[in-house]
Formats: sequence, C-alpha cells, structure tokens
Amino acid sequence: MLFLNLGGQEIALLAIAVLLLFGAKRVPEVFRSLGQGIAEFKRASREVLRELEEDRPARPGQTPQRGPEGSTTPTEPTDASAPDNEARTGQ
Repeated sequence: MLFLNLGGQEIALLAIAVLLLFGAKRVPEVFRSLGQGIAEFKRASREVLRELEEDRPARPGQTPQRGPEGSTTPTEPTDASAPDNEARTGQ
C-alpha cells in the first residue's frame, strides 16, 4: 500500500501515534472534524470559482449559455459559412 510515499509500516506507526496522542474515544471525533473542515474548504472554493466565472466579462462575439447549475458560461459563436451550417440553413 502506497500513500504519499508512505509504506504500510509508516502508516501503522502514524496510526499508533494518533491513538496515543488523542486516545481511542477522541480519534473518531478528530477525524470527523477534519472531514467537515475539508468539506467546508471544498464548498468555499467552489463558491469562489463560481463567483469569479460570473464576474469575468465575456469576450466579444460570445453569447452566455446556461450551465448545469444555472450559471452562465460564454460560448463561441458559430460560423454561418461552415459546411454543416449550410445544410441546416439551406444555403
């Protein structure tokens, strides 16, 4: 088993150190808090990215299009002279 270049013995040693440091009753509480902190960090970073995308001005010639979460994302304009568009427009 390889996790962050740690082998099985190193992970076991870390687990024993955590048990000795926090005690058997507090270990689940510590890891639960750690998981909640990571989840909150992910939520906050997604929110910041979403706000940055909303505030970014669209380039000229782009039209906003609804994304999966209701946000607007710019799309490239289509070229009316493209061969696949000619068939649709009858030109």
